[in-house]
Amino acid sequence: CTTGVIEETTMENDDGVAESSFSLTEMGRLLRRRESNGASSMSSFVMHWAELPLWNAWSQLPDYIAGNINGYDNRPEGDDAAP
Repeated sequence: CTTGVIEETTMENDDGVAESSFSLTEMGRLLRRRESNGASSMSSFVMHWAELPLWNAWSQLPDYIAGNINGYDNRPEGDDAAP
């Protein structure tokens, strides 16, 4: 899903064949790593949310909500939700 992140431009080449090229949109440029000019970037944020431990935590959410934790309470410290 790249809606709003990249844009496609189609141009006709010398042979009359349509060729596509892709470029980042303004929103897509926010995902680039920090530029040398110090411009802000969201790449670190996106990379953090894509880390395996975080994705694995989301996979346990349905069991956590249902209270099916099989005798193992792996709730974060300070989480007072009833198991």
